[in-house]
Amino acid sequence: MFPPVKTVLLDLRNLMTELPKIMAAVGASDFCGLDIETHDDKRHDGLNRAMNLNEETRKKAGNKRLLFDNQRTTVTGVSLYPDGHDTSWYINLAHADVANRVPWSIVEKILRCLPDTAFFISHNAPFELTMLGNSLGFEIENIICTLQMAVSAYGSDEYPWSAFIKADLGAIGKLIPALRRASVHYDSKKERQFTGELAEIAGKITGKESDAEWSYNGWVDEINYGYDLKKAVLRHFGHQMSTFAETLGDNAHMGQLTGDQVAEYGCDDAVWAVRLFHRLLELMASHCPNAIKAFFETENPMVHAYADMWRQGMKLNLQKVLMRRGMEREAFAVQLRKLKAALRGAEFPTDPDPRLLKHEKWYKTGYAKYRAEIRKWVHSADNADAYLQAQQVRSPVSNAWATESGDEESDGPNLVHYMRMRTILYDLLRLPLEYSQGKVQSDGDSRGNLLVKAQKAAEIDDDEKSIMGWKTTADIAVEALTILTEMSSIEQRMKLYLTPYTHLIDPDTGCVYSTISSMLDTRRLASTNPNGMQLAKQGESTYVRGFFEADDFNDGEERVVISRDWSGIELVIIGEESKDPEFAKVFGQLPHGDLHSGAAADILSVEVLGLTEKSFKGLKRSVDWNGWFDEYSEVDRKTAGRLLTNFRGQPHDPPASYKFFRGTPIGKGANFNYWYSGWLATIGENMGWDFDQTALAVNRYRERFSVAEEWRLEQIRHGCEHGWVELPDGHRRYRMEATQEWLIHWLRKWPIDEFETQHEGFNGVVHEIARKISKRSHNQLVNSKVQGLCAALMKRTINRLRAAFAAKGWTKRDVRIMIPIHDELVFSVRRALVHEFLTLTEHIMADHKDLFPTLALDSSPAIGLNFEPWNAIKAPLGQVELYEPPKLIVGDKLADTRLDRDGVDLVLDYLFHSKMKAAA
Repeated sequence: MFPPVKTVLLDLRNLMTELPKIMAAVGASDFCGLDIETHDDKRHDGLNRAMNLNEETRKKAGNKRLLFDNQRTTVTGVSLYPDGHDTSWYINLAHADVANRVPWSIVEKILRCLPDTAFFISHNAPFELTMLGNSLGFEIENIICTLQMAVSAYGSDEYPWSAFIKADLGAIGKLIPALRRASVHYDSKKERQFTGELAEIAGKITGKESDAEWSYNGWVDEINYGYDLKKAVLRHFGHQMSTFAETLGDNAHMGQLTGDQVAEYGCDDAVWAVRLFHRLLELMASHCPNAIKAFFETENPMVHAYADMWRQGMKLNLQKVLMRRGMEREAFAVQLRKLKAALRGAEFPTDPDPRLLKHEKWYKTGYAKYRAEIRKWVHSADNADAYLQAQQVRSPVSNAWATESGDEESDGPNLVHYMRMRTILYDLLRLPLEYSQGKVQSDGDSRGNLLVKAQKAAEIDDDEKSIMGWKTTADIAVEALTILTEMSSIEQRMKLYLTPYTHLIDPDTGCVYSTISSMLDTRRLASTNPNGMQLAKQGESTYVRGFFEADDFNDGEERVVISRDWSGIELVIIGEESKDPEFAKVFGQLPHGDLHSGAAADILSVEVLGLTEKSFKGLKRSVDWNGWFDEYSEVDRKTAGRLLTNFRGQPHDPPASYKFFRGTPIGKGANFNYWYSGWLATIGENMGWDFDQTALAVNRYRERFSVAEEWRLEQIRHGCEHGWVELPDGHRRYRMEATQEWLIHWLRKWPIDEFETQHEGFNGVVHEIARKISKRSHNQLVNSKVQGLCAALMKRTINRLRAAFAAKGWTKRDVRIMIPIHDELVFSVRRALVHEFLTLTEHIMADHKDLFPTLALDSSPAIGLNFEPWNAIKAPLGQVELYEPPKLIVGDKLADTRLDRDGVDLVLDYLFHSKMKAAA
């Protein structure tokens, strides 16, 4: 297929003969493959702890993600392949054969031979840009990233159609015998929902998040194109490249190998990156031709932004992290003591629970073991020491604490594990079973539903409790579930933020270095180590944002954190694309109107009879519930109890009720979730509704936005006919699973017979599995239209902002993008430039008339000395909303208005005055 390419190791032994050749070849090329090998054995110790590094072998634990220290990386070698040349060179910079190393000054001259009009080609170019820049001070402008090009060419779950046709069921076929047995009594004419063992087995195939080999996702992974260079080369060219692990062998890192040992491996990457570039260009020309322009104008320039954000990191206040970690640990110990005390009031029945025997395989053989574990723990003595108390159980809190202390993890019960949790909830407390898609559940949402039921049961007499299936006192259940909810929140905050942050922060710079990428099927941005997308604006983990502070270069300059986010951008996109008049009313002008209250009122009126949008909005100005009921007498009091508490059963006043139900739980949640599923499943589950009640809510929602609903259905119809939808920027999202052609070929892979009565149950199950996969693809098509346009908007904006900052002569010390978070951009800005910055960013973030010709884009700015939302008591240095400033800072006249220059100065003065007070 390709002419042979010779690998040449360039080192001091052949420098004089090979140097003229490589310089001439690079200087004559239009495209030159570039790959580097590195090691970071001198990484800071926090990363070693995060990877559970074996001190003897210097290798990470197999179940841990590889973490790079981009501040301490050594480039061991550079591979170069001038396109079309018969030779690829690998240059030894820092390998074990020290005497053969080539000085960096010579390697730099070689790299600078590339003409100004030519391009380096790398797979995952941000890595090359970051490591060459940080380690060697070498900056590259012209570079093409084939990883990002692959993302533009296809999704991670796309495959050649010929591969799909040829593939058998693979590991899915192993499930067929069990699926046949479980489907004997299944009647597709009477039911679609799988239950019991059938739900468990079929769920292994259809699970949305599963990547197991027997899942559909895992099956697709065996035939898809892939983004990893090795996998992509195998799929596109049928060539199996050598792997990193094979090359490294028993060594810990590349610096322990000689140039001779690495040359072939390194050159292979450079050669195949160039070949992949040409193949992807051909594929895009036939597969999604309009995306070529989007790649070169938007996607590829973004690799420089990814590299810059990774290189510079974000300042994190370690002392705040450690203080909060200590508080959370103490709180966890307190909750453990309370939980043990609560559970002592309940006893396991003599016999195993018949419900769990029926639905849970593990329970049949394991109930005695789990009962014994829990009984022993519940009746053990408490300890006044928080550490020793926490070590009575296994959990993200106790495990991390033990590791830090150099101790073995606890051998106590793992309360996070679903088997122990269900033993407590359903065996010990005998609560009603919670189901989702036919399976018993015990997650946070399920526990929230149980808490609401328990609170209701606690208000009735014992006879009624028995009739309702409550065989233990509801008061114990309420107390235990309340404690479990709080413990779960603590564990989540520790697992997502506090523990990893202590590992990731660089002890010398005080920064964490989040890796930004765009490899999602929607092409939206993501971040890891740490994951900035997890930073919540509301809830109990909001304080985590306060750890992130503006840059400090010790130059005497004052800097602030400024964030700007597009208000309701996903809904603006739906309105723009669909031309729905209801959306136009809200988003056709600035400031935007309110879309969430009407949706919330429509949905809640299914249960709260007589509720209207007017009466729902009246909640926000009502002092108490009696006054609200008196003012809106049309609301049926008997059915309005739902408004009085949140989903955890916690009571709230009318304004808090309005804020809660207008927000994510109902109004905002419906507006942001319905369009990706065509249903309100989560809201129905949260409300405890049956199918009919949820369907009524869905119908009311659809009636309000009937034009947008027709647009949603049209995207699905197009996808069903063509197998793809195209975004305004030219990208396409292929989902062949939506087509009839896919269905025909997928069913042919199964041993089904439509005409044999004895196999009707199995045949029906196979068709239902196919329907679920196809239905999911419908949702993915719509999701891609919305999220894909969000991605295009964000990337175009970042590229334009970076160009605008450079045009003004602003350096990264003046203004820089710290991180994008969903629809929000976070900046570090020198105080003297705040006003000019706000004007510039407002214009650039709003001016996208090619994508939004009719509706208005609005980006809300906020300023703080850290990233936490402002609170007078909890976060006085946090982000102050400049379009809704608090009265405490700007006074009555300016409160809740869009601030002008003078108003912004008031906010800045307040923040820095508060900082001085705190320091004093």
